[in-house]
Amino acid sequence: MQRCLFIGSDMSGLLLKNIMLIAVIFQVQTSAVITFKIPTSNNLFKDCSLIETEFSESYIYGCDFTARFYRSGVKTGGLKKNTIANAI
Repeated sequence: MQRCLFIGSDMSGLLLKNIMLIAVIFQVQTSAVITFKIPTSNNLFKDCSLIETEFSESYIYGCDFTARFYRSGVKTGGLKKNTIANAI
């Protein structure tokens, strides 16, 4: 998935698996689990509320996170050259 915009979308319960995200913009408010089991690169997570979001089996590279994380985390995979600013 490349150069997509998810603005104001309800992504509750979403499982992203077996794809790759490149240059995708997320500006979402969510109240449930999002699971990323994919490589992500050069994506923007702007003003997102990532509640119970799980990054597993994910390699996260060059992403920009300006987000609120609640009970979220990276279980397996890696982080490299990401920007995490004003995150809660």
